[in-house]
Amino acid sequence: MKLSRRLHTGTIGQLKTTLVQVIMVILAVNLLEYAGVVGSGSIRWETLIISASMLGLALALKLMHTGKEV
Repeated sequence: MKLSRRLHTGTIGQLKTTLVQVIMVILAVNLLEYAGVVGSGSIRWETLIISASMLGLALALKLMHTGKEV
């Protein structure tokens, strides 16, 4: 079975980057779904937790690639 070029990872670093990106997409979809259900008039602590975790993952991803060519 021939796999797509996108599914091949050369290093563990690439695999970690892909995993963090997938988790960030899942959190973004979860945040948008939650905001759609609750509405934009009411911000609850769950919204802030999801946003903070997305920010933390983005910062971790940036720090993983500091000093490396992307």
